[in-house]
Amino acid sequence: MIVRSNYTELENIVDCLDNQRIPVSDEERQKRQGDVPYYGANGQVGFINDSLFDEELLLLAEDGGSWGPKEKCAYIISGKSWVNNHAHVLRCKQNTNIRFLMYFLNYSDLRSYVSGTTRGKLNQQRMNQIKVFWPEINKQKRIAENLTRAESALEKRRQTLRLADQFLKSAFLGMFGDPSRNPMKWPVKQIGDVVLVSQYGTSEKSNTESNGYIVLGMGNITYDGQLDLSKVNYVDMTEKEFNQLRLVSGDVIFNRTNSTDLVGKTACWRREEKAVLASYLVKLKLVPSVVPEFFSFLLNSSFYKNIFAQRCKKAVGQSNISPTLLKEFDVFVPPQPIQQKFADLVQKVEKLKEKQRQSEAQLQTLFNSLMQKAFRGELFKE
Repeated sequence: MIVRSNYTELENIVDCLDNQRIPVSDEERQKRQGDVPYYGANGQVGFINDSLFDEELLLLAEDGGSWGPKEKCAYIISGKSWVNNHAHVLRCKQNTNIRFLMYFLNYSDLRSYVSGTTRGKLNQQRMNQIKVFWPEINKQKRIAENLTRAESALEKRRQTLRLADQFLKSAFLGMFGDPSRNPMKWPVKQIGDVVLVSQYGTSEKSNTESNGYIVLGMGNITYDGQLDLSKVNYVDMTEKEFNQLRLVSGDVIFNRTNSTDLVGKTACWRREEKAVLASYLVKLKLVPSVVPEFFSFLLNSSFYKNIFAQRCKKAVGQSNISPTLLKEFDVFVPPQPIQQKFADLVQKVEKLKEKQRQSEAQLQTLFNSLMQKAFRGELFKE
């Protein structure tokens, strides 16, 4: 059971160094290029040629951050650094463990301290009032050590997934060459020549209730073309309507509407769930000579992402590539057998990645459980 004395306000356990921060514009940083990390609300955003700080510090997002439960709003930096005015700069006082405090802030729901609606702001006055669970220093250290070990195991799983993705990118380049140069002189066609059918998703209103059919939104496709169904919405429609729009194995999903740097995200559907697409996604059915995994991987390359960003139509804060515009882009088309060889490799790697994701999910549950027990005072009660 936590007693009242285990809590204190944040201002009692840190020194705030915000008055030493100096924001520098992107244009000015271009003139001051160096090797000193330049930090903002959510991490490093560049480099600069001088430093404001040279010690271990805790940065807490002031604006442009996420302060909900288990949302990362704080991180540790060390060595020479420069911090802009979007992150509070905190130096822990004696008897406060910096990693313990970071974990606590990232675990807690701090939204009640944040003002503003469109762009939240955690001003210094409200930040100072944050109630912090603050056991004696040895318990803080033990809690931080346990959470660090659990987080390290979690990061190893994530690193394994990143390495698998890097392997596939290397394999793609080795088999087909750089899409920007087409060094192997594969035949080139317009996308319109390899797409049999392009179909918009449904405009029916979705809900979070787990009834009806799954409807995928643009958030269900990651930047690198993975499908993320950890959070989905649902839509009510008749079986006839569903059959007209349903995803079937081999469909390619294209994100036609998004912010400029995300428009054009592409994924290949090989799952068994009954699902349709929302209206800002497009379903593509390809000719038999083009393998979906190959096509999806090709469009997710940095080369096509840059092209999509340059040629998309921008309006009201959103960018758009219509199916008509998409069909005008050129793609190289290697022989179908080599495409299939790559697709087979993708499917094998995806099976391995799925096992890693399951392991990651288990470790994430363990990590969340440890944080919950730690900040309820249920670890190391003695």
